[in-house]
Amino acid sequence: MKKIIFSPTVKTLYFLTGLIFVISFSTVSRARADQKIDPVKLSLYPPAKQRTFKALSDQSKECIQCHTGITPGIVSDWQQSWHAKENIGCYECHKSNDKGAPGAFEHNGFIIHVVVSPKDCSACHQSETKEFEESRHAVARQFIAGMPGLEVTRENTLFATMGDKITIRGCQACHGTVVKINKDGTPSPETWPNQGIGRINPDGSFGSCTTCHTRHRFSIEEARKPEVCGNCHIGPDHPQYEIYMESKHGNIYATRGANWDWKAPAGKWNILKTGVAPVCVTCHMDAGLPDMKTTHNLSSNLSWTLQAPLTYHYTDWQAKQEKMQEVCYHCHSTIWTQNYFKQADTTLEVYENRYYKPVFDMKQKLVSEGKWAKTPFSTPVQFKFFEYWHHEGRRARFGAFMQGPDYELWHGFYELELNKIELMQQMEEMEKKK
Repeated sequence: MKKIIFSPTVKTLYFLTGLIFVISFSTVSRARADQKIDPVKLSLYPPAKQRTFKALSDQSKECIQCHTGITPGIVSDWQQSWHAKENIGCYECHKSNDKGAPGAFEHNGFIIHVVVSPKDCSACHQSETKEFEESRHAVARQFIAGMPGLEVTRENTLFATMGDKITIRGCQACHGTVVKINKDGTPSPETWPNQGIGRINPDGSFGSCTTCHTRHRFSIEEARKPEVCGNCHIGPDHPQYEIYMESKHGNIYATRGANWDWKAPAGKWNILKTGVAPVCVTCHMDAGLPDMKTTHNLSSNLSWTLQAPLTYHYTDWQAKQEKMQEVCYHCHSTIWTQNYFKQADTTLEVYENRYYKPVFDMKQKLVSEGKWAKTPFSTPVQFKFFEYWHHEGRRARFGAFMQGPDYELWHGFYELELNKIELMQQMEEMEKKK
């Protein structure tokens, strides 16, 4: 595919205007989608120190004795976890050394915190935490409502239009809340419970490990299966789970996956022995491939920003694409793999030149003439334009790259073709009005 090059000004215009974001700057600089963000540097406290446990602590024994009667489901899950086998109990994850720390409070003679964060997990899982912090998952909050400590704060105008009472169980269930703490140290109902992948925790860290490793079992078996990813990557605007299940990869998983070895310890799982198709974590975490190191940075293999209004490459995209192709080579030939990526790249050129740019340019003309409503999401044409790239445009591009022909065509380009005609007609009528 011929590389499409935009000037920084044009790229910023397409990206920011297309997203319909209200941007407010605390500095002149702007945050790019591929900006390197290190949550540790923005955190209030340093990472936890490495710990080992030879026996279950007396504190955790007391917690378990009490909670067996109060919350037996939690205890049962914990008893079946690797944590229980390694003598890691309630107190080791929930304890706070300082009552004055954000989110800490007194509970039955102990000082604890409810919100267990990646920083807590880093006490035993340091490399996994660092890799997660380098991923786009960790900054998922940024995509809808900004993040404290960043150079720029931006608020998705749909998020602002819908309001907190809706988004707390909607957008923020996946993207994460900024967890607020009551005066007594307990988390506020305004922002908790929440396990959004980009949650901003009271200790200043970003993210939630329990999005994929459900508490309190924290099962690696569970986290390896596509259904876990389907908790968020589903629906009209990002149907990666449905696309995967439609694909030949998903077909094989659905018909054979029950017999695959999902319980292998970390570092010893070999999906090639029992399965002949990748699952989500195979392509995006290099997991289950004995000659590749598993990573918790799920952005490490992404070369394109398929979710953006106008597609563009990430930084170091060639290396990332080569890394993704290395995964494919485990089952596919070189020519098959490279041709598949060329086919998918071609669809992006069609999306940009045939669909997105003509409609966007017409929209910008209306904006310059003062004929486009200034209040976001206040007219039907604004909703239709939003869905044009945010729903149909994404489905077409995701489908092309993830072997989902129905989503690429009927849920994607077919809808784009129809909606382009309707949008252009509506905007031409708007343009004629004085």
